[in-house]
Amino acid sequence: MNKYSETILCIDDEMSALNSIKRSLRGLCEIEFADSAETGLEYIEHSGPYAVIISDMMMPGMNGVDFLKKTRSASPDSARIMLTGNSDQSSTIDALNKGDLFRFLKKPYSNEELATAIESGIKQYRLATAEKDLLQRTLKGSVQALVDLLSIADPLAFRMSGRLKEVTKQICMSQKLQPMWLADIAAMLAPVGYATLSLDYKSLDTDDKEEQISMKEAWKVSSQIVSRIPRLEKVARIIELATADDIEKHEKSAQIGSIAAALKMAYHYTRIRRVSIDNSETLQELAEYSGKMEQKAAIALSHIDLPEDHCVVEEILVDEIKEGMIFAKDIQTKDGLFLAPNGVAASSAIISKIVNFGKVKRLPSTLPILVKPALA
Repeated sequence: MNKYSETILCIDDEMSALNSIKRSLRGLCEIEFADSAETGLEYIEHSGPYAVIISDMMMPGMNGVDFLKKTRSASPDSARIMLTGNSDQSSTIDALNKGDLFRFLKKPYSNEELATAIESGIKQYRLATAEKDLLQRTLKGSVQALVDLLSIADPLAFRMSGRLKEVTKQICMSQKLQPMWLADIAAMLAPVGYATLSLDYKSLDTDDKEEQISMKEAWKVSSQIVSRIPRLEKVARIIELATADDIEKHEKSAQIGSIAAALKMAYHYTRIRRVSIDNSETLQELAEYSGKMEQKAAIALSHIDLPEDHCVVEEILVDEIKEGMIFAKDIQTKDGLFLAPNGVAASSAIISKIVNFGKVKRLPSTLPILVKPALA
């Protein structure tokens, strides 16, 4: 069993050097090898991220400094280690000073020196990813709490938020778009602007054309609001782009544009499914949207197995509704007060609100919930 669970990547054009590294690191961690910088970049794209990336300095086609610089965007948290000779130390030290390297080892180095450098790199990687994960989970948790509060205060404005987030996430996962937290937070905050619209625009009776007009107005407001929050500039841009007709014409970044296209198509999927139960007709309508990024998102959506397509509607007693259960219809009181949207998962706050209205007989005794059919 290896001492560390992380995987590292070693790049060297000399197979003898790779074999030597393999022998010296046996039992330390999982190791993958590439015999060129180009192959190393392919590994990072398809198999990364790696905790540590080790590269020789002198390689044909692309030297080690240039290679490790390229890895920063694809694998920013990886610790990068350079193996260098006396003749190329100056460029290596320059790269180290610019932050492109975590450490460099001068040849000849001992097995112990290499193992120590890798262990330090793994610890650095763990520290970087743990801090980022904590910040992202804290941020997502804070945004979710805010959205939950706003959805209780103005449920009409947030009637699509739950399903919008889930469908956006599924599209991004299908296309392997990262980072996922950008998509999650964009989907959660996109509906914020609906709270500024008049009640006429938020009405359940709004026709489809008016709904799409109000979406563009509301999401532009959402983007303006989110843009004022530090470190959420990309989220604001994603929300803004999701209102554009052809996203690729407005955004150079494939990452941001693709996530925006996922959000846009998730919105239209959710909008259509609110009034249509035919999934094939929904996907056919989505396929007609122009724009390469939108079409890619629509194709990804056609291959996604969404839970709602395998659920049946059951009437559940109000007192028996649990967190996570999905409402099959918009929940309104007998006198028309809107409480919760179709497709949203019940939270503790929503359940408390429904139970309280149930106690004063303003709700039916049962509510429609999406459940997986029992296996025969």
